[in-house]
Amino acid sequence: MPKADNVINARTADIIIKPAAKPDSIKKQALRLYLEGSGFRSIGRLSGVSSVSVLNRIRKFGKETRELNLESKEAETVEVDEMHSCTGSKKLLSDMDCR
Repeated sequence: MPKADNVINARTADIIIKPAAKPDSIKKQALRLYLEGSGFRSIGRLSGVSSVSVLNRIRKFGKETRELNLESKEAETVEVDEMHSCTGSKKLLSDMDCR
């Protein structure tokens, strides 16, 4: 029987060594699923990794994103829209200041 490079013949059984890292495509898919509202357990089942690994990857992405936000350039000009709203009042629109 031919041996593959990643299979070690032991006395009692063949041991298959799996690669530790998942491809980037699986990591991106997990992030997309999380942003769409899927839970860690369901993402783990779909991608074939543990829910803890999914949680750790999402946390790592959040830290990287936070660091990028801190490095971002300060805004020089801010434009405010004229739109406003009135809240907390049950009066008729004819009695309100904003129409």
